[in-house]
Amino acid sequence: MQWSTRSGHGTGHIFGIEFKDGYTKGRNPALAVKQQAFIEFLRGENAKDDEVLCWTRKLFTVHEYAAEGKATAAYLAVRESKLHIGVGYRNDAGE
Repeated sequence: MQWSTRSGHGTGHIFGIEFKDGYTKGRNPALAVKQQAFIEFLRGENAKDDEVLCWTRKLFTVHEYAAEGKATAAYLAVRESKLHIGVGYRNDAGE
């Protein structure tokens, strides 16, 4: 999986998460497809959480990005990074 840092913003995020389809344009196609599958997996995990939590999911800040946040937090912790987690590219309406 690929993570990216935005040192100017002090954040680390999952590369390609900002694209609606999760496909990182302009990258090696083989890597882009793997990254897209990882992003789809994380989004699927979010959907499962939403299904289980129903309306209560809205009680949790950034519930739309829970799996992405957990994955990014784990990556940054392992690397002992001082960066903040960068998530939150899409809302419930997909905007």
